[in-house]
Amino acid sequence: VVCHIDLYRFKGKPPEAIIDMSFEDYFIQDHIVCIEWSELLPYKLEESINITLHHQDNPSHRLIEVSSDYAPY
Repeated sequence: VVCHIDLYRFKGKPPEAIIDMSFEDYFIQDHIVCIEWSELLPYKLEESINITLHHQDNPSHRLIEVSSDYAPY
């Protein structure tokens, strides 16, 4: 199961607004959760892979940055 969460509409709202949505219910085994605007989360996800798209001078080019703090071993 792939779940998509877009937090853009929470921009400028208090952290409690996101917490009240109970997004944690989606973070169960065998689910892939894609979160746009994840920097708005009021907490850090323990197991995550971050993908950031950076606009370039050429409008048809993007720089894709992949990072993670997750170390399973």
